Amino acid sequence: MASKTYGEYITIFELGKGSYGTVHIAEHTVTRKRVALKVQNQTKDYQTHHCNQVFENEIEFFQKVKHPYIVEYIEDFKCEIEGYSPHCIVFELADELDLDKRIKASEQGIPEELALTWFTQTALALEQIHSHGLMHRDVKPANILLFGEKIGGIAQLGDFGSIKPDNSSIDHTIRVGTFRYFAPERLLGEMDDYSGKADVWSLGISLHEMLTGGGHPFSNPDDQKYLEGIKKNKLQIKVSISKPLQDLIKFLLEKDPLKRPSMKDVLKHPIVYNKIKLITEQLTNGERIGQAIRKQLKRIDEFAEESKEQFLLTSASNMSNMKGVFFKNDLIVENIPPPA
Repeated sequence: MASKTYGEYITIFELGKGSYGTVHIAEHTVTRKRVALKVQNQTKDYQTHHCNQVFENEIEFFQKVKHPYIVEYIEDFKCEIEGYSPHCIVFELADELDLDKRIKASEQGIPEELALTWFTQTALALEQIHSHGLMHRDVKPANILLFGEKIGGIAQLGDFGSIKPDNSSIDHTIRVGTFRYFAPERLLGEMDDYSGKADVWSLGISLHEMLTGGGHPFSNPDDQKYLEGIKKNKLQIKVSISKPLQDLIKFLLEKDPLKRPSMKDVLKHPIVYNKIKLITEQLTNGERIGQAIRKQLKRIDEFAEESKEQFLLTSASNMSNMKGVFFKNDLIVENIPPPA
């Protein structure tokens, strides 16, 4: 494919093409720095507004949310080329391309310790996104980029064109994302206001694929039978996966979204939390990243403490008229008078 110039970047190789944009390896014409360049596809007139909105949402997201495990945004611009004016977004270029390609290259799956490392990093990124009241909606290995596997590996979550507020006022009925990673509430369309817990499910499917070389934990994930039978379809975790990771997958793939953990809950899971401590205490990804994750954990802890205090205040208010009850050291204690 012939090279094209967009602004100050010339394309070298096409990495992949989606509904709204095409990603290229590109080179800055002055600095010669190689980057990933996402260019808006030229669409039919009736699709242009929606395509513009997808890119504008992604640009707005990158201007608002920063995190060590979210792909590094460099800049964005519009330019004139061949009769149209596409949005262009420039990112840091991954060393190892994406997790989907890495999974396909593995015969028996990615080694468990490395898979858990990449899972934990992605979970930290998703928690940061959810803390801003947003959900990704297209979590899958193809949207997780890999850097520096030879020195321990860093995963960064990418492709935020599907990002949406995590609330019921937005129209969630449009099927955005990839079918085999959809949570049951999305597949069945039973909850128009599905939440960020749909991302938790998608991450669980991705973890199982990492550990099995692409195997899905439910049967017929790519055809109509999957949609029709998701409620009765039994979870089938490969027995070669260690017990702790099997437990984590079961934890993530709870079919009832009300019972499914939040991303904060995922970070508190013992084997995930142990990985986080390597980042924050042993600085396995360096001091800068360790400091950023410590700050994130502090925010989570402060939020949990505020929620606890609010719960206690609400409980106290609700129980103020109840005879024989008082509060002591954050516990509700029944004040039973001594026998006469």
